[in-house]
Amino acid sequence: MRNLVTTPNFNGVAAGQTATVQLPVGNITYHKLILAYNTSVAGNGSQANTEAHITQVRLKLNGKIQRVFSAKQLDTINAFYGRSFQTRATLGYLEIFFSEPWRRTPQGEDALAWGTADLATFQVEVDLAAAATAPVLTPHADVEYVTRPNGLIAKWRSYTQPVSAVGIVTNNTLPKNGSEAYQAIHAFPVTATDITDVTVRTDQVVRFQGTYFDMQSLLASESPGGITSFSPQALAFHIVFDRTGRVADALPMQYVDASGKPTGNLVGDFRLDFNMNAATSFPFIAEVLGPRD
Repeated sequence: MRNLVTTPNFNGVAAGQTATVQLPVGNITYHKLILAYNTSVAGNGSQANTEAHITQVRLKLNGKIQRVFSAKQLDTINAFYGRSFQTRATLGYLEIFFSEPWRRTPQGEDALAWGTADLATFQVEVDLAAAATAPVLTPHADVEYVTRPNGLIAKWRSYTQPVSAVGIVTNNTLPKNGSEAYQAIHAFPVTATDITDVTVRTDQVVRFQGTYFDMQSLLASESPGGITSFSPQALAFHIVFDRTGRVADALPMQYVDASGKPTGNLVGDFRLDFNMNAATSFPFIAEVLGPRD
C-alpha cells in the first residue's frame, strides 16, 4: 500500500543558502515527494513566493543529479499534466512525481516509481533565494515499503537554448544515448509568441511538428488516460512524444524492430528546429526515460 510519511528534516534551511536532506533508501520505493514551504514574507507559502524563493531543486542518486528544475518550472510542468499547485493555511506544496498518475494504466503509472534497494544515497538539494525570509521547508513522501531496485526512471535535464536572431534556431546537441528515450521537452519562452513553431527530427524523419497555437489546441484535446486532457500552459511550448499515456511511446534513441526489440542501431541525428519570433534565449527541460545516470 501507499504510505504518506514525513521524511528526515532538511539541513541548512536559510535565505540565500542550499538546504539538503538525505532520504532513506533500502526497502522503500518513492512514488512522490512533497515539499511544504512557508516564509514570513507577506503571502507566506503562496505560489508566487514559493516560485520566487525556491530557485533550483536537484535530486541526486548516489551523488549524481537525476533531476534539476526550478519551482516555477516544476509547477508549470505539473499543471500541464493536470496537477495544480496546492496551498493550505500558510503552506505551499511542491509535488515531485516519480510515479505518473496521468499514465493510461496502473502498471504504466507505477513503472516509473523510484526504487532504492540498490542505492547508497538519495539526496535532495534546494537552493533558496536571498529574499526567502525565515523559510521553513518540510519534506513528505508517498512511499511503499517494498524492496525494489532503481530501474527505468524519468530524469529531468535542464538546458538553455541560445537565440541571437529571429528565424530557425537548431539544437542538435542533446544526448543520444541508446538506453534512453525522450518523453517530452518543455520550453519556457519569455512571452507566448517568442517560439512560433517547432520541428523535431531523428535522422530526417519528422517526429513532432506544429505551431504554438496548434499545440495549445491539439494537446488540450488529448486524453492520455489518467487525466481528462493535458493543460498546455501559456508560457510554455510543450513537445510531447508519449501523448498516448503509454510509457513505451517515448522517442527512443535506438531503433527497434517490428517486435519492439532494440536493434543496436543508434539515432545519428536528433534535431530540434525552433522557429523564433524573438531573439530571446530561453530555458527548457527534457524529460528522459532511462536508467539513472
